[in-house]
Formats: sequence, structure tokens, C-alpha cells
Amino acid sequence: MNVGPVIESARLARGLSRRALARTLRVHLAQITRWETGETTPNAGILPALCGALHLTYDDLLGPTRRDAGEWT
Repeated sequence: MNVGPVIESARLARGLSRRALARTLRVHLAQITRWETGETTPNAGILPALCGALHLTYDDLLGPTRRDAGEWT
């Protein structure tokens, strides 16, 4: 799962620089760059703040999930 393009697109749509998003989330600027380039993904602990800052739902960021035949997809 590569959420980098979603983060970058939402950040730009909100008119935020990487630095401003990093400041809002209280993470290092390099962390935002790593997420957006797909080098790393945000951990679960930052997701609420990240989604809030970018005005995204979890489904917007991670893609919808559904229960199908007893398995999560």
C-alpha cells in the first residue's frame, strides 16, 4: 500500500507545505518526505492527526476495506 500520493495530493489541495504539515503533526520534515515518496508509511499512532490535518477519512487515506468471505481485503 502506497499512501504517499494520497498524502501529497491532499497536502497540496489544502495549500500546505511539507514543513507546515510536519509542524502540525510534530514530526520531522524528512518524515513527510519519506511518506510521500513511499520510503515509509505513517504508523497507526499518527493516522488520526494526519487524517485530521489533511481533512481525510481513513478510507480516503488507506482505501476502503470490506469483509468478504471471512477475510479482510
